[in-house]
Amino acid sequence: MKKETQLRIVVIIAGCWIILVPPIWAMNLSLQFGFEYFELLAFHIPELLVAVPCLILLPGAWARKGWSVGGLVLAAVLLPIIEYVAGSPTSGTWFISSVLMLLVAAATWSQRRATA
Repeated sequence: MKKETQLRIVVIIAGCWIILVPPIWAMNLSLQFGFEYFELLAFHIPELLVAVPCLILLPGAWARKGWSVGGLVLAAVLLPIIEYVAGSPTSGTWFISSVLMLLVAAATWSQRRATA
């Protein structure tokens, strides 16, 4: 498999996990327990705080921009801190999100070095 294909696959998986999954968790819980959707979405503030920069960083990684590497590493390092300070019902998932961000950063860096 080409390095570019690996990068694209990892970016898609990370985007789905980091950006799409927290609202889906909130919707699922609201349907199961009958609470308001936005009330349960408020419990996922740490995930949403990381999803916002990832909306910019992941397309940058897709385009193989160097600044996305530093941003993804910074977000991956700050995520556990944000999770434990702000608290979250899904505090055990920070490891998966951080690993995915680091994988995207490594794949972007590798792809940039191969094309440079």
